[in-house]
Amino acid sequence: MNRFLRHLSTCILLLCGCQCSTPQPDWAIEQLYQHARENAKSMKQDQQLFVRQAAHYRTQTKDKESLAKIAHIKAMYFHKKIDLDSALICFDEGLSLLRKDSRLRYQLLINAARDAANLKRFVRFEQYLTQAEKLAAKYKNPQYAADCAGARALRFMKVGKFIQASPYLHKADSILASNSISKDRDYYQYVLGKSCRFQREFAQAYKHFLTAEQIAIRNGNNFQLLLIYQGIARLYRTQRRYSEALIWQEKQLALAQQQNNRKEIRAGLEGMAIIYTEIGNNEKANELFHQSLNEATKMRNPEAIAVALTNLGQYNKRLGNTTQAIQYYCEALRHKKKAGLGHLSILRSYKALADACIKAGQIDQAKAALKEAMPLADSLESPLWKAKLSKSIYELYKQEKDYPRAIDYVTDYLNFQKQADTREADDKLKELMVQYESREKDQLIDLQQQQLKNSRTLAIAVVIVLVLILQIGVLIAANKRIRNKAVAALYKQHLQNQQKQALINQLLAESPPHSRVMNDDNLLLQKLNELLEQQQIFKQHDLSLDKLAQMLGTNTTYVSQLINREFKCNFNALINHHRISYCKKIICERKSETILMKEIGFEAGFSSQSTFYASFKNEVGITPLQFLKTAALQQEESICG
Repeated sequence: MNRFLRHLSTCILLLCGCQCSTPQPDWAIEQLYQHARENAKSMKQDQQLFVRQAAHYRTQTKDKESLAKIAHIKAMYFHKKIDLDSALICFDEGLSLLRKDSRLRYQLLINAARDAANLKRFVRFEQYLTQAEKLAAKYKNPQYAADCAGARALRFMKVGKFIQASPYLHKADSILASNSISKDRDYYQYVLGKSCRFQREFAQAYKHFLTAEQIAIRNGNNFQLLLIYQGIARLYRTQRRYSEALIWQEKQLALAQQQNNRKEIRAGLEGMAIIYTEIGNNEKANELFHQSLNEATKMRNPEAIAVALTNLGQYNKRLGNTTQAIQYYCEALRHKKKAGLGHLSILRSYKALADACIKAGQIDQAKAALKEAMPLADSLESPLWKAKLSKSIYELYKQEKDYPRAIDYVTDYLNFQKQADTREADDKLKELMVQYESREKDQLIDLQQQQLKNSRTLAIAVVIVLVLILQIGVLIAANKRIRNKAVAALYKQHLQNQQKQALINQLLAESPPHSRVMNDDNLLLQKLNELLEQQQIFKQHDLSLDKLAQMLGTNTTYVSQLINREFKCNFNALINHHRISYCKKIICERKSETILMKEIGFEAGFSSQSTFYASFKNEVGITPLQFLKTAALQQEESICG
């Protein structure tokens, strides 16, 4: 009764459309959002109806959470259309509107993580899932924790790592079981069954499927039951046990007909047709494939019609009826475009059409299909698809003995294949990095849990550490004189360097450079000294030779020559010399152990602490901290020359 009322309210909302204006748009958006989420699982209604209604309510609210729910409704629509890039854009839009501790934010994050995993964008996947895991830990919600573990399993399954996925699936199921939560356990048992099937562990797969069936029946989850029956049928198909496969496929079809779920009826008919094809009963298979097409036509769903037509095309191509297969592929392509499916789905249809045309000897039509497919491959930025298409075009020109063009396309094929191999290697490297980071994170969590369990051991360790610190302090006090002598020796070396530098400067002063005879050079040199010593332009982090030349009103070549001639060094050395001199002055003026060297270096114009330390030691001979200690020891002498 409650389900009937919910669907009735949904229909009322959808039928009202723009003619009805509710006085409480936020409440209406919440109801629409809940119905859209339910429909995303059952797909009993076209998801686009919810998007249209959400667009109407968008103009009536300014509440950020309501706007985020509308963004989620749009994301669910794009997910259903397999346009996951657009779905991620909608998720990001919704996330930008929500507080960091919002429960709705978790829902958007976990769904965005799943779509990122489906797209194999593992960096974004980690970003989404890490935030979701933090929220799950904050709310201490076992359902959230299970969702996060399931998302990690999905990430591994998308790259065929079923062995790595299994522990996360077991973890998700055990979290729910230990908290007496039956919801979603049927899903995780079902996915475990699929994982075992891919690993060819058939007995274990069957066990998980049966467990999933029992939980789904207990939960009254008929939608999941349909998937489970379909999964068991595929399990037996994989083992070529077609009689058992037919039994479970018939159970799936009967349940779908009982629920009047046309989508699953079509899938059941298609599954039975495939089984009859495998056992060689082509007449029955052809009948079932056409029944599947009729069900899709009754649904008035271009996407479902395209899938049914594609299956008929593959079936006829397998039988050698290439002309009939071409007709089905063309019709499937037309319906895919009508449904507005993503480029990848349309690209696959073009490739299947081209292959069928090549097999039938219809070269011109094959060329036309491949010509239409190439821009789609470009838009997907997929070198693998470009390589496939280039190879097909090469084969066409080779058949026509048009060798110059064939050579061009075989060259393109090799280049694209090389790019695809490189991208695959990069993806594997990223995958390994993600696995390493995930393993490190798990180890860190285990370590923290172990530390909490062994608090007494930790207290003893702290006492031992304190004793060690005390002993180290005694050693430091005993070696203080040795350190002071070492610092004094460094200071003496610094004084010697200063004396050498003073002697060099004196010799340079006694031999005036040739440029001083020239009035223009003298003026330019005077202006340069004024900029460095009075205006202290060396403090500018973005100071460059170009910028200095602009200040002096000349070109960079002339300024560089002037610096080399007058100061016997290049531009960078001159600027660093003034910066170091300024730092030495500041250190001597303050003479405090609390000085932050990073701040002094930044104030003097250095962009990073490492650059400051390296430049200071290169010119002075000791580090800034050693210089500070030397200044403290030699209070009666000045080292700031």
